[in-house]
Amino acid sequence: MAAWGQLAAIAALVVFLHVPLGNYLARVYTADGHWRVERMIFRLVGVEADGQQRWGGYLTAVLAFSAVSVVFLYALLLLQVHLPEPWGH
Repeated sequence: MAAWGQLAAIAALVVFLHVPLGNYLARVYTADGHWRVERMIFRLVGVEADGQQRWGGYLTAVLAFSAVSVVFLYALLLLQVHLPEPWGH
């Protein structure tokens, strides 16, 4: 019985928040300017904020991210034996 109440509460929350949340997301994703924090991060990383990324740069970024992810997951797999009982052994 409590599950139906939770389902009704979530449905009511979605009904009441979908328009304001949708308007907020539309405003954020269609904004022309950048926030001060974003500009600072772009400057630190050396990225041109409104520049286009060519396919070669995108390919390099995807392959580098994939390689780092594989190394991280492999290290996690090797270190599992040193984790406490519920997750290790």
